[in-house]
Formats: sequence, structure tokens, C-alpha cells
Amino acid sequence: MRDDGHAYAAWYDGINALFPDVNGSSYDPTTGAWSAPEQLNEAPGVEPASSPAVALDDVRLVVIWQNGTNVNNDYDYNIFERSKPTP
Repeated sequence: MRDDGHAYAAWYDGINALFPDVNGSSYDPTTGAWSAPEQLNEAPGVEPASSPAVALDDVRLVVIWQNGTNVNNDYDYNIFERSKPTP
């Protein structure tokens, strides 16, 4: 959470147990509300994603997570990232 009250949360969504996703949501202190969840991983329901982490400062939001990529019917796990300017 920033000093001005803005926050961002990312979480593992295991509703699809075989191919879980990583979702995120931002908190706006002026409205007191969280945004609708946003799918962060690029292949929802196709490749497993887990272990999100968030970094937030006055100018940028960065979320990283582990994502499995199917390579010859075996999963190769890598770290993925999504970032954007903060309000």
C-alpha cells in the first residue's frame, strides 16, 4: 500500500485446479472500493500460473508470477511480469 492509500493485490486463483490463474485488483481510497479482478497470466485455463508477488511505488506497479509453459508435453516454469504506471 502506498502512503496515499492506493493498493494492489494479486492472488493465485485455483478454481481451475489443473490450470490455476493469477488475478489482480487495485484499491482506490477515494471510492473505498477494489476494482474488478483482472486476469494477469496470458494463457488462462491453459497453462498453470502461481506464486504472485507485487511491488508498488508512486510511479509504477509490477506483478511477477511463476507460469508453466507446455514444452513437448512437459512444463517449463518461468517467471512472468506485468507492469503499468500507477494512478
